[in-house]
Amino acid sequence: MPHAHSSRPPLALDLDQFDCWADCTLEGCCSPLLATEPVTTVLLVPPTTTASLLLKSLGLLTHNIRSLATDFLTHTFSKPKKPSWDIRLAMFISFFHQLTSHHHLGDLHIARALVVMPNMIPGNAIVITPMSFRVRSCKLRGVLSKMDAEETGRREIDGEWVAEKKVWNKWNDQMRMAKEEQKGERSAFDMGARARQQKKEASEEKIVLYLHGGAYYLMSAKTHRDITYRVSKVTGRRVFAINYRLAPETRFPGALLDAVYAFLYLTDPDGLAIDPSNIVVMGDSAGGGLALAMILYLRDHRMANVGCAVLFSPWVDLTFSSPSWETNPHFDYLPPRPEENNPLHPTKFYLGPDQYPQLATHPYVSPLFARSFENLPPLLIQHGDSENLSDEISELARRIAATETTHIQYECYEDMVHVFHAFNFLEPAKKAMESVGGFVKNVVPTVHKYQAQVSKLRLGNRSGAQAFVESAHLVPNSTPATARAHNRASFAPSFHHLSVPAANAAAQLRTSKSDPNLRKDFGTHHGHEGWGSSIALEITPWTMTAAV
Repeated sequence: MPHAHSSRPPLALDLDQFDCWADCTLEGCCSPLLATEPVTTVLLVPPTTTASLLLKSLGLLTHNIRSLATDFLTHTFSKPKKPSWDIRLAMFISFFHQLTSHHHLGDLHIARALVVMPNMIPGNAIVITPMSFRVRSCKLRGVLSKMDAEETGRREIDGEWVAEKKVWNKWNDQMRMAKEEQKGERSAFDMGARARQQKKEASEEKIVLYLHGGAYYLMSAKTHRDITYRVSKVTGRRVFAINYRLAPETRFPGALLDAVYAFLYLTDPDGLAIDPSNIVVMGDSAGGGLALAMILYLRDHRMANVGCAVLFSPWVDLTFSSPSWETNPHFDYLPPRPEENNPLHPTKFYLGPDQYPQLATHPYVSPLFARSFENLPPLLIQHGDSENLSDEISELARRIAATETTHIQYECYEDMVHVFHAFNFLEPAKKAMESVGGFVKNVVPTVHKYQAQVSKLRLGNRSGAQAFVESAHLVPNSTPATARAHNRASFAPSFHHLSVPAANAAAQLRTSKSDPNLRKDFGTHHGHEGWGSSIALEITPWTMTAAV
């Protein structure tokens, strides 16, 4: 594939607009964190020689061959750990169990060399365009302010554009037609300084910003091509996958800063000029937690936010405090809860000795501990009930479902493990991707349409009391109760959009185990004409499972 290296100048944004960004009240962001004594627990990993790398790898392989053979025979001739498991999934999990069971031999360089994702993409079905862009200070606030101020415009963030071949062909045709139209309409009066003074038109392209997983110290955009390819296929969008800086070489909040820079690069009016509402941010595992941290940061500092977010098995509690870390390690391929002396402790890597453990519950580190999930873009969260992160994800979904202003579609897949989306030979993985396509193409536009309708009733700068009285008259068949519900949604604090108020939380948190009728029910939303349907909150999130 051709290598497309960006030669455009450093990220050039209208810095004057950033002065209106408000400081947040979050402790450890715009307000200082209470001082605590740092706990020195981790050092940068020293370089490993080739000889020692080979010796350690050989030792791991020799020690675990017997265990792998035992697991294979047990699955084939006895009883699988989970009834729906494919032998390929069973052996993959067995391999990772053996690989991670000897953490005393753990080495960062070995881990980065061995930890890969399955890749089963037909060679002629994907178009990959490597890219990079330079960044400079954008006057960001809070926890990002120090790192942001140090940017000189020389550093680059690299990544790649990934597109399914048909998606790429369609986009390429649209770009060619747009250039031809511009060329045909151009005249002598459009040339020179006058043309340069014209403001660039906003792009109408809809894209996906993807943040890869890997415990913040592993993997890359390249390792996740199987997922980003299928995301492009089901959404009909190009995927912008970045390589944010990894730990322990870069500590928090470096990864979060890179994610915010990527979003600003995409929305830069003098660059790609993509409408923020046309961007879907997606991520898996640590990337899912990072995506949620990013939209929390954008909301807290009153910046434009993405159109929606899709999170695959997001890692949202870096304290490892949920019960499923005790109950599910036998089934999941993730290693068990790390001991404090583990040389590959991911939270210690991510935070470093000066920030661990006091920042482990910071909401931009562990989004589960955010004080509020109000006024976020629509969210789709998917995970397996057999993964180590299951309890923290379900708790996150419960907390978001309890809000009045954030729409969530929550899906728990029976017998599935962490980021099962990577195993495309599994039927639930295919169903989950189908759900992603449906959410992005159908649900999100419906939610946005509702938000636009609600925004019209805010009635300019009028007081909330006056607006409440007038909105009660504007809504057909409204009762005092529905008018109050509508008023809460219309005039709740909002940083970017208003979101569909959550429906009954218990209904949203069902799984195929508690409600077998949901196994093949892909859900519908109830959209009726008139304002009354909006006030009755009939645009309803649903749970979809694919336990087939």
